[in-house]
Amino acid sequence: LLFVAVQCLWGVVSAVGNGPAQALYADSVATGERSHAYTALFVIYLLASVVGPALTIVLFESHGEAGRTWSLTPLRNVIFAG
Repeated sequence: LLFVAVQCLWGVVSAVGNGPAQALYADSVATGERSHAYTALFVIYLLASVVGPALTIVLFESHGEAGRTWSLTPLRNVIFAG
């Protein structure tokens, strides 16, 4: 129940903050250059979407134990890494 409440709060904060952030980003780029700026923004988003899970896989494999039993310390390190 707590997880659902936190996810709902995350969605509200994201919705409220994302609109003005996108407007500020658009206003800070010259009109003719917005296509390039949004392409760069999307490429960064895609790279983060690939690097994050890949890093998680590497960390799980490097912290993994033979029987795949996990203690809290390796799990904490993976969560802190993102």
